[in-house]
Amino acid sequence: SLKDLYPKWGQIVNLVYRHTPWADTTNSQLALIGYLYFPGFMKHQGIKIYGGYQKTITGNYAYNNLLAVPRGYSNVNYPEYFSVRSDYAFPIAYPDWNVPGAFYLKRIYSKVFYDYMQGYARGNITDLSSTGIEVYTDWNFLSILVDVELGFRFSQLIPSKTQSYEFLFGFSVNY
Repeated sequence: SLKDLYPKWGQIVNLVYRHTPWADTTNSQLALIGYLYFPGFMKHQGIKIYGGYQKTITGNYAYNNLLAVPRGYSNVNYPEYFSVRSDYAFPIAYPDWNVPGAFYLKRIYSKVFYDYMQGYARGNITDLSSTGIEVYTDWNFLSILVDVELGFRFSQLIPSKTQSYEFLFGFSVNY
């Protein structure tokens, strides 16, 4: 239903290979990424499990990461790593508040998460993980075909015991 935050059951698998053709150096990147979806404990709730592996060989050119890193971390770059994420999403409210022609608040929902990554570089292994909560609101402004998602994320970075706070923004076009 439209109120479900994730599909009840599902899986997605992506295999991506990138390279720099006709270059004098060898640059390539290989990633395998997968998602699993399961129903939550109550109606409209859901569980998403994300996992992947990435290996990058860089020469003169660098590729951005295809694989997600634990939330709250930035500037994480390893030539080889794997990542696992788990989300539990649940609706908080469907307020249906609106000011005609100005805005419409469709839904408020939240996710609790745990992320883990293990990176490999020059014979060293690094473990990074985080846990936290995200709160989202789904809006429509000015009655246009773009739905806007505004949110906030709190992440506890586990090895360093520091916190991260982030404002979240997204949109989708519906027609």
